[in-house]
Amino acid sequence: MGWRRKGQWLSLVLSSMVVAVVMEASAGSESEVVVRFVKAPHPLSALDSATFEFEVLEERNGVLCSDCTIRCKLDGNKFSDCDSRQASYRSLSEGDHMFEACVDGYREIHCASYNWTVG
Repeated sequence: MGWRRKGQWLSLVLSSMVVAVVMEASAGSESEVVVRFVKAPHPLSALDSATFEFEVLEERNGVLCSDCTIRCKLDGNKFSDCDSRQASYRSLSEGDHMFEACVDGYREIHCASYNWTVG
């Protein structure tokens, strides 16, 4: 086999590998989910309370995920069920806070976080 044929063969193999990787990546993303905050406190808040509302969407088509399991947590506390897609907190201390909403997707867990300061 001459260099020209080897080069064509190598080009064909590399092209096939790229197509396979792209197809695998798009197949995985079709079934994944995204968490989007609809309501959250102002980044700098004078209030000692916070209410969050969020949506869980299928990334491929933007449809609400109806059978996703959602868990939420505030700061370093334990996760709790959050299937109602909302969470409220009261008597927050002054300082920085972080809220997380995590969803068990089809292949992995997806989380979204929101940081704000009470002061």
